[in-house]
Amino acid sequence: MNREMIEKDISAVVTIMDKGQLFCPRFTTYAPTYLWSTENLTDYYSKLDFKEKDVLTVASSGDHAFNAFLVGAKSVETFDINRLQRYVQELKFTAVKALDHNTFMKYFNTKDYHQLFSKEIYQQFRSQLPWDIRYFWDTLYGSFSSCLIASELFLEEPCATYALYSRNPYTNKEQYQKAKECFKEKEIPFVESDLLSLPKVRSLKMYDIILLSNIAQYVLRRGKEEEKQYQERKQEFYQTLSSLVNDHLNPKGIVVSEYLYPSIYRSRKFELQKEYRSFLPDVKMRVLEMDRYLEEGQDKKDHVVILQKKR
Repeated sequence: MNREMIEKDISAVVTIMDKGQLFCPRFTTYAPTYLWSTENLTDYYSKLDFKEKDVLTVASSGDHAFNAFLVGAKSVETFDINRLQRYVQELKFTAVKALDHNTFMKYFNTKDYHQLFSKEIYQQFRSQLPWDIRYFWDTLYGSFSSCLIASELFLEEPCATYALYSRNPYTNKEQYQKAKECFKEKEIPFVESDLLSLPKVRSLKMYDIILLSNIAQYVLRRGKEEEKQYQERKQEFYQTLSSLVNDHLNPKGIVVSEYLYPSIYRSRKFELQKEYRSFLPDVKMRVLEMDRYLEEGQDKKDHVVILQKKR
């Protein structure tokens, strides 16, 4: 990446800092970023076979990619509409390689905002960052306090450690050392793209697993547009899924098209089968159920929708 582009990215962050994240749009080229996944990746990933698989996943916090390597993926690529997520992904990826578990958690998840994103800890691994990522974060640390970076650039507040460990395997102390070994010599190529434009990306290859997280929740959300516009967007969503399944999956590959939190699943469960059969008649669809971490009860289940080519 050239310096001019990085300067543009930094300028966008300055705007976010000046406005405050509450006044910035979501899901755009430049938006406040995610630091942690809230999906139950522990249960979710245990139901899929990542061993020696080529994976494409939404970037977001980087957690989908990191845990894919942890459970045996051969290669992982990420995409995101938000360019700033690449800087977060690479910061965390390098930090795991360089820091011990306690220091990593102190840097990324302490409840003390004066310690969160500590510049002193950043200095311990900054030299190992790719030059463009290092330039980006060096500039931010030179312009803003770590407290301001943490509070305005990231959407989440630090979460309870036990919740993070239970849903996000590589953050667990017992798995962290394994993650460090898995990440050695690994890279995570990043593509800037929204979901609906993804099939048009020239660098897209063939994959065994494609993970789309909960993007569908936002693509299919009804806005203020007319019914015709909403139906056109829905049609484009399912056309995108069809393209990913038919043009970018290896034999026996899968697309995880939706991650559904309990409230979203309750609102979608009666139309899921009908919609997929209607829009994707040549695609096999199934739904997996998972426990909602640290919660019990049938109405507290998370679900994922999995697509495959029909034999």
